[in-house]
Amino acid sequence: MNTYISAIDYYLPNEVVKTRDMMAETKPERLGFSDTLIEEMVGIFELRHAADNEKPSTLATIAAQKALAKFQGNPDDIGMIIFCGIDRDYIEPSTAHIIQSNLGLKNAVCFDVTNACLGFMTGIQIAIPAILSGSSKHVLVCTGERSSDFSKNAIPQMLNNYDDQFFMNNVGTLTVGDAGVAAIISPSESELGIIGLNFASKGELAELCHYKYEQGVLQGIMRMKEICNAGLRLHKNMLPNTLNDIGKTTSDVDCLITHQVGKVAWEGFSRFFGIENQLMTKTFDTLGNITSATFGVNYALALEEGRIGKGDFVLAAMAGSGLTTCQVGITH
Repeated sequence: MNTYISAIDYYLPNEVVKTRDMMAETKPERLGFSDTLIEEMVGIFELRHAADNEKPSTLATIAAQKALAKFQGNPDDIGMIIFCGIDRDYIEPSTAHIIQSNLGLKNAVCFDVTNACLGFMTGIQIAIPAILSGSSKHVLVCTGERSSDFSKNAIPQMLNNYDDQFFMNNVGTLTVGDAGVAAIISPSESELGIIGLNFASKGELAELCHYKYEQGVLQGIMRMKEICNAGLRLHKNMLPNTLNDIGKTTSDVDCLITHQVGKVAWEGFSRFFGIENQLMTKTFDTLGNITSATFGVNYALALEEGRIGKGDFVLAAMAGSGLTTCQVGITH
């Protein structure tokens, strides 16, 4: 038996925010920077911000409702809900409980998993053995990210600091966007589906990207160049083993989904993997870095746009601060 993504969908908040407008709020000219810095350096022009009343569970619930509308199985057979966001409604209980209540999936066991931007892939990693062992027939993996709260908190900190290194270490916090995603993982007796998962972690790089509360104040750092370079190197080293394990080569790839942090990383994946740009999904320019929602949104959009067809081989190369990377092979 195998597992596959039997239904997937996403939700994007309505508010579109220009990165140059956020940059302008920090008054970058006082440090010799332009309000088009993010556009020029990262290639992100706009992103989405959730409304004040849209909680992480709201974003995930809307995406899950759309996924359930596509699901051809019995919703009562969904035995597990895993919420995988960085942002949560509460410290406790798990946000998955709120989503269960919203959806009316009374037979599902609920819990949260957090693993930075890689949380959604970690949720899938947990869902697969739950299905193969028979403990759950179907698993709903979902996330809802309100990273805009992080951005809005960073702007006054950047405005009140006159150190250009501090500014550059924090400008990445203005590149994250909001989104919700939900996927239903199901059993399959065919050869199609999730055919390989490969994870790697380097905890010594944890300080390159983090946010935390210190004395009640949300503080963070995103050293984009360093974490992108480290992630690309780790992915390059992982790729031969990933492809060997699933019996594929880069020439078999019909669609490459990468973590969407900006144009430098996107171009780096193309170069290191030897895969042409036209085979890669691209959302960073209009959605920014949508953290744990990245894979789901890009996969769902690729299906929506007809870029993934029956029998196509999809390779996903995702990452999260920590540093943790993940490569996934999917035969659609």
